[in-house]
Amino acid sequence: MSWKQHFAKLRGLAGRRRHDGELDEEIRAHLEMEEQENQAKGMSPEEAHYAALRKFGNVLRTEESAREMWRWVWLETLAQDVRYGLRMLVKNRGFTAVAVLTLALGIGGTTAIFSVVYGSTLNPWPYKDGDRLTIVVSYDQKQGPNASRTGVSPAEFLYYQQQNHVFDEVIGEASEELSLSRNGIPEWLRGTRVTDNTFRVLGVAPLIGRSLGPEDSQTGAPPVAVLCNKAWKSKFGGDPGIVGRTLILNHEPTTVVGVMPPRFEWCGEVCLPADLSAPTVAGQALWFYVEGRLKPGVTVEQANADIRILGKQLAALYPKDHPKDAAFGVKSLTDEFTREFRKTLYILFGAVGLLLLIACVNVSNLLLARATTREREIAVRAALGASRGRLIRQFLIESLILATVGASLGCLLARIALGPLLTILPPWMVPPEAEIRVNGSVLLFALGSSLVCTLLFGLGPAILAASRDPQELLRAGGRGVGESSGHNRLRNLLVVSEVALSLILLTGAGMLVRGFWHLRHVQLGYDVDNLLCVAAPLPDSRYKTLEQRNQFHAELLRRVRTLPGVTSAALGWPGLIWAGPAPIEVVGQSSAEDQSAWFRLVGDGYFETLRIPLLRGRVISQQDLAQARPVVVVNRAFATRYFTGMNPIGQQVSWKAQGWFPQMKQSVFEVIGVVGDTAHSDGEGPKAKPQVFLPIMLMGIPWNMAFVRTAGDPDRLLNPIRQEFAAIDKELPVEGSEVKVEQQDWYSEPRFVVTMLVAFGSLGLVLVSVGVYSVVSYAVSRRTQEIGIRMALGAQATDMRRMVMTAGLTWLAIGIGIGVPASIALAKILQNRIWGIRSADPLMLLAVSLILTVVGLAACYFPARRATKVDPMVALRYE
Repeated sequence: MSWKQHFAKLRGLAGRRRHDGELDEEIRAHLEMEEQENQAKGMSPEEAHYAALRKFGNVLRTEESAREMWRWVWLETLAQDVRYGLRMLVKNRGFTAVAVLTLALGIGGTTAIFSVVYGSTLNPWPYKDGDRLTIVVSYDQKQGPNASRTGVSPAEFLYYQQQNHVFDEVIGEASEELSLSRNGIPEWLRGTRVTDNTFRVLGVAPLIGRSLGPEDSQTGAPPVAVLCNKAWKSKFGGDPGIVGRTLILNHEPTTVVGVMPPRFEWCGEVCLPADLSAPTVAGQALWFYVEGRLKPGVTVEQANADIRILGKQLAALYPKDHPKDAAFGVKSLTDEFTREFRKTLYILFGAVGLLLLIACVNVSNLLLARATTREREIAVRAALGASRGRLIRQFLIESLILATVGASLGCLLARIALGPLLTILPPWMVPPEAEIRVNGSVLLFALGSSLVCTLLFGLGPAILAASRDPQELLRAGGRGVGESSGHNRLRNLLVVSEVALSLILLTGAGMLVRGFWHLRHVQLGYDVDNLLCVAAPLPDSRYKTLEQRNQFHAELLRRVRTLPGVTSAALGWPGLIWAGPAPIEVVGQSSAEDQSAWFRLVGDGYFETLRIPLLRGRVISQQDLAQARPVVVVNRAFATRYFTGMNPIGQQVSWKAQGWFPQMKQSVFEVIGVVGDTAHSDGEGPKAKPQVFLPIMLMGIPWNMAFVRTAGDPDRLLNPIRQEFAAIDKELPVEGSEVKVEQQDWYSEPRFVVTMLVAFGSLGLVLVSVGVYSVVSYAVSRRTQEIGIRMALGAQATDMRRMVMTAGLTWLAIGIGIGVPASIALAKILQNRIWGIRSADPLMLLAVSLILTVVGLAACYFPARRATKVDPMVALRYE
């Protein structure tokens, strides 16, 4: 068909009434002319009229043929079906409201979770070709990929940049803690040194001012900085005149040259130029993250092969910076940021998918029941010439209208739900650049969901409704012919499916609730009540030696311990949530397996301050620290694993620091004590693992933490402790918080998952109760005559109630029987993906089954009660 014909058809749609009038006028004129000719031949007016009609042929068929030439008839019939479907749905307001609300809950929940999935894992970056951004990593094969070393020296960075064959561009960033001095009060800024091509590669223009360029990275260039949007607003009030202002960063005047837009979070709070010719800045070594944008068509696997070769070459050039069994590779930047949270989101997406299936099954049951009540209408339409395809299309159009309205309402619910959902979403589990909202892609997903739902819940009832014999239905008159076996089987199957899906959803929610309860009641091994953690990293430029750092911390402890309200204080590193892994060797033992432990650096009074019990021997004392004795304390898990059947006191342990860690003169340590196990996180929740506690003064690292036990509210002592820091060095920014608050990081992800899955399970339970009630209620209404006859013949009300409830409980029992093994399989899947999940024990399955049974009984009771109140005389006349 030519474009002129298409254009003519479009014009025909626009002027349909005019064209119809012209066609009628033309046919009428043709018939009048033919009649006049017939009358001239001597025919009577009546004979002339019929002769003209016979010669012209079927007028209606001629009109239809003419319309097909200038209009799309299929589009007109589709519009007729849509109008008819809308009238039928408006006529049955109760059915429409229940179906739309059911679909809105299912599609709304799915859309809300997809918004999180899309914003955090599918499209989190505002940068150019963000899906091709990768990060280069290396790790010790004995410890696995989780112990990766992502930082490299400037020389290694240049080697990757110049020798690779898989990246379009390679950029580097080195984190740097910056001290910002304003009005004599120091505060920390999270800064980043970036290579001169960073802003060009990322493709994000500054909001105001300019970005950093090659001229800023030259040796001797004036110090400049670019602020990120959050720091600009939170620390400088969004002042548009910030560009050109001089800030004192690390005691050096630095000019602000630009501010980045809101979603640019690449550099923390402030971006500084990196001079790759200088390996240190203010005495602090620079370790760069190596990030690259893959060339078009290059896969991560191909990049891995190239980087492995370069990594091995670097390990040979710089053996001190790499373990013997170093492995090298490339990770997608998205995978690196979301690898832990992605599995959680996919579990939630699967759960909300089950909820959507339950909603579709529910609506399918409602449509099936409604189709049965429209058998007379279907038969009349079929008798008047409607084909089976046209009838199926009519039902599918009505289903599509329901799904579209449900999806529209669901999108509104998703947008409303995103607010509270984001408040419980762990912010550290998604990239800070991620923008989670209902955008165009999410709306397309909702539209696709509505189309899928239309097929899921509308196709089966439509086919069954159009497959009935119209002659049989018409012979039945107004009294109906009863339901076909196909209708009954499909309805029962849908109820069983709904119950089974709900059981799976509720079981998953129950397991997560139980796992979260166990997580909250894990014995940490230390007391977090009234405990502060305060830190102020010492700058290398002013604290260059081990003695200077130790003197600072010793003086700090002396001052803090004398503060009113402080019961004890001690140094430690790292914080209580995390610990550092390292390879160890028990002297005198040969073992085929790799020996490793998690280490902590502690000072005197550490175990007393944290209230970690001493089980054997003694703890590290002030004399040990003063005399630099090579002693260590181990925990019970370490002693059980490496000193089984022997006294650990007096044994020796060899420990080697990682390449990035400050070296110690000693490498062999004597075990002087055993303490109780303490739980820390390795990414899978708090666990007790073999730990070694090393004397903190042997290293004098610049980022030690002070743990302070207080007699009252810890927050009241935070400012006095800051003042003691300032009394020693007024230029040190100090950060501090309650340890109990930090511990909440352990619970944020499981709390989010539990909250969401319990919400989905509750909604699923509501939908199941509505579904069972509607099916049983409909079944009772279809058997009204039968019930009336039974009661007229002497059946008791209890017999009728038992008959109705037995049928409902049969469906429930079959659904529960199918759902139990499926729930057991689900438990095994969840065990491998979420910490704290245990197998679905019989008690859990019994509890969930009882909940479903009670809900099902309640849903069956009211229709059964209504059945007992049927008047036999009314029932016998019921149609």
